Amino acid sequence: FASNCCKQLNNAPRALTLYASVLMKDPVTVCKAKSLLEKALQQDDCHLPAVYRLVEIYEQEDNIEAVVAVLEKQVRINPTSQMHQMLGDAYIRINNDHMAFENYHISLNMDANNRRSMEGMQRLHATPSGSQLDRPYYNPMSDVETAEVSFEANNDNIHDSDPEASSEISI
Repeated sequence: FASNCCKQLNNAPRALTLYASVLMKDPVTVCKAKSLLEKALQQDDCHLPAVYRLVEIYEQEDNIEAVVAVLEKQVRINPTSQMHQMLGDAYIRINNDHMAFENYHISLNMDANNRRSMEGMQRLHATPSGSQLDRPYYNPMSDVETAEVSFEANNDNIHDSDPEASSEISI
């Protein structure tokens, strides 16, 4: 039925994407869904629903290089905050922290309220060694820490002539 609908709609990108989204639900037909999404993007390379679904398939296949390729093309032709955020997420998965940071930064410049870009930035700053970057990214509780750090200067050996030495420092 869905195949006939695509034909009646002249295999338009929206129809192909809708058909592919149905096929994606069955592991046996994911390959066909991928080819339909690629065809949709050949017709309209800015059709974002096809981009999102194709990226989803590549992620399920653990083909992060393909995810990066699709998203890099998209940020060149249709840059959005979400595209840069998704590209930052992909770069984290292949341990390219520099490019992840760059894309999160661009994403936040485009939309300062992009929560996932903020979370990605925080993860990059919190784990410079990358030790936690292998954990599931979309777990909102994975990096929750609410520790407040306060440093106070030791005033035992401070002379009265140095007013800055006795000040309290809080971070």
